Amino acid sequence: MNCIILAEDITIAVQQQRDFETPGGVSPLAECMFMGQKYGLGVILVCHGLSGLGPLIVRNTEAWIVTRAQGEDPRVIGNVLGVTPEHVARMRILRPGEFVIFNPVLWPKPVYATFPPPVIPGICDDSMQRALVEKFLARVTTRPPASLEVFRPQAAGSTASQGMDASPQQPTEAQIRALVIIASGSPQTAGKVYERMGLSRTQSRRIIKALEGAGALSAHRFSTGRIGGQICFFEVCEPGWAILRPRGLSEPAPLTKGGFEHELAAQLLKAEASRNDLGIQFEVDLGGLRVDAALKNHKTGQRICCQIGISRPDHEVDSIQRFFTLPVAKEAKFVLIARDTAFAKQVKKIFKTRQVAEAVVRRVHMRLIADLVKE
Repeated sequence: MNCIILAEDITIAVQQQRDFETPGGVSPLAECMFMGQKYGLGVILVCHGLSGLGPLIVRNTEAWIVTRAQGEDPRVIGNVLGVTPEHVARMRILRPGEFVIFNPVLWPKPVYATFPPPVIPGICDDSMQRALVEKFLARVTTRPPASLEVFRPQAAGSTASQGMDASPQQPTEAQIRALVIIASGSPQTAGKVYERMGLSRTQSRRIIKALEGAGALSAHRFSTGRIGGQICFFEVCEPGWAILRPRGLSEPAPLTKGGFEHELAAQLLKAEASRNDLGIQFEVDLGGLRVDAALKNHKTGQRICCQIGISRPDHEVDSIQRFFTLPVAKEAKFVLIARDTAFAKQVKKIFKTRQVAEAVVRRVHMRLIADLVKE
């Protein structure tokens, strides 16, 4: 095994519905499960349920560990693990420290086992955490991204003699066109990019996959919170810009000080403001708090202050609490644009933990990045 990936709390991303929503009918995780066998890639999925898993993932899972099966369809559990209804009934009430493991490579039948609860004597202080991190990083080997040579077309018959290190000439016209489409104008979902490429869905996806594999593109997926699952946007990475710069395209000036996803939300918010004839400014100092964006309705004079939440829910709650202590909060509307539903739920959870005043919570308008997308 060359690499093992642990995906924790991945239930939503491995549901069968993800296959239906993905161009080509196979979700990225499902593809990773069976293609990884060829490249020595292992995947550990930590899920809350089994019933909704995509069939491709189920068929390519080598070992199962069940710590509880409450609420699961007993027929599904029985078929996957090869156990009787009585065994399923027992698995539905497993207690902490009990589990069932089924690994046919080691033993042809599921096995019941227990483990002692971990004894944690205390909390690791900063010096101990740093020492553990440094010890881990000392064993990590890093490599630079793939060079542009991976785009060069391979001569017929050269695969056997040169293997994976064949040196091509230049990116194909289709790859360049895909990069130009993604880098030009306002952010576009993957679906729009495929439409503009003028090819079949499968052909377009194959070209994008090649660009991703070479490090020229990176896909960012966001939950919509609605039926339809996810939307996807592509980030042009440095190898991609190296192809585009000689063709007159370069990185746009950033609107905010955040990363790609933060900037994506800002670009989508700017487009929405333009559609609604609203004025907009970014990185606005309100006298004690800098908000990511401030919009103004020229007709009514109403101000709308926006924060973009990507990675730290607690930081966004800090900003919200500070905002409502400022004079501008008396008249301005506050909007938190959350990365996805998971982020929004974390913010609401922190509201309850900190016992934020209900009057403040009611004035926080929550939106998702997906809500800003206008197809």
